[in-house]
Amino acid sequence: AIKLDRLGQGLRACSLLGLGYALLSFASIFFFAPQMALLFLNPGEEALIGYTAQYITTLGAFFFPLALVNILRFSIQGMGFSQLSILAGVLEMAARTVMGQVFVPLFGFTAACFASPVAWISADLFLIPAAILCIRHLRKLYPDQTEEAALRPVRAEGP
Repeated sequence: AIKLDRLGQGLRACSLLGLGYALLSFASIFFFAPQMALLFLNPGEEALIGYTAQYITTLGAFFFPLALVNILRFSIQGMGFSQLSILAGVLEMAARTVMGQVFVPLFGFTAACFASPVAWISADLFLIPAAILCIRHLRKLYPDQTEEAALRPVRAEGP
C-alpha cells in the first residue's frame, strides 16, 4: 500500500508489545526458573536444574533484543530488502561462533548462556540502522506517499 507513515507507527507499537512481553516473561522466569527446569528434568538432578535455571534466566533477561531482531528483520523483509535480513542472520551466526570459540573456553557455561543474547544484540546493532536506512530509502522513492496522499483519489491518466 506504500503507506510509509505506518512504518514508524508499526515499529513503535510492535516494539512496545515486545517490551511488555519481555518484561512479563522475564518476571515469570526470574521467580520460577527452577520450577520451569523441572518440566524437563528429574527432581534429583540438582546440578542440571541449577544450570537450566541459569540458562533460561539469562535468555529471559534478553527477550527484548530478541523481539527487536524479529520485528526489525521481518519489517525489513516486508519493505523488500531481504538481503539485509540474511546479513543479520550471518552476524548472529558469527557472534555465536566467537562466543563458542573464544569466550566459552575462558568463562565456561556462563559464556555459553550469553551466546544467544550476544548474537541478538549483534543483529540489533545492524538491524536498527538498517531499518532506518530502508525507511529513508523508501521515503525518497515515494516522497508523496504519506497516509494523507494515499487516501486521496487517484486520477486516471491516459488518452
